[in-house]
Amino acid sequence: MFLLSGFLGAFLGASLTFFFNMWKFHRDERSSRCDELCKAVAEASQRAHDYWAKTFEASDDQKLVEAELYAAQIIVDGIFSGFRPFLSIDDEKVIDELFSDLMDLLTGGNYSVPGRAKDLTRATNVKPVSADIIVQLRRAHRDTMPFHRISLAFHQNKRRTLDMPHGWK
Repeated sequence: MFLLSGFLGAFLGASLTFFFNMWKFHRDERSSRCDELCKAVAEASQRAHDYWAKTFEASDDQKLVEAELYAAQIIVDGIFSGFRPFLSIDDEKVIDELFSDLMDLLTGGNYSVPGRAKDLTRATNVKPVSADIIVQLRRAHRDTMPFHRISLAFHQNKRRTLDMPHGWK
């Protein structure tokens, strides 16, 4: 019986370790996906900023830049489709609207139209929209962590001040 309880304890310890490590593996995978998505959004916005800040030139370089911008858009969309199931419904709606705005800024308007003029509105708007997406993605990812709301409530509560009047009875 003594030997059986030792085996049972070892099995229980190994099982807990296995499940914890699997959870941590998936958590780290989601964190790296979030980092990868934020990096892809920043790179795509930089490419779009450079593209829309210049006028159209009928050259092979222009076609290569357009292809790179379109590829960056596909990468962002592909990574986000794998990240989407882990978001809450409310966060997904907000981020989806921001991504819609970003995709319009990346390849909307006169994208790949011969003779197009530079579009400074798109060039200046793409960076703030991508920064907003990155902030929202980081917040949404942090909200998926277990016990985050308890920790947040604790830290918000320690900064709270009472607003009762002095001398009140």
